Amino acid sequence: EDALCGRCGATKILPAESKNIEVRFRVQPGGRKVQAVDRKNRCAWTKLGEEVIRLRRPEGDQTKGVDAWFELRGPITHCHVWQAWNACNR
Repeated sequence: EDALCGRCGATKILPAESKNIEVRFRVQPGGRKVQAVDRKNRCAWTKLGEEVIRLRRPEGDQTKGVDAWFELRGPITHCHVWQAWNACNR
């Protein structure tokens, strides 16, 4: 097995009333920031820099549950968020 490839997982439980949540990613080893891509344009790199996913913005619906999942792909130097989804069944 290659030490630079594999699966990692992380879980963060937040209080139900949490809002204005920002999710950022770093790859290991090295702690390099995951850069943003345009997932509607075959994951072309954007000029936005670091990928930041925002959940439960103050102007949004605060009653909907969130069980966010993210899949990242690519090598350490070109890792990006491939897909994201809300697995909450409410």
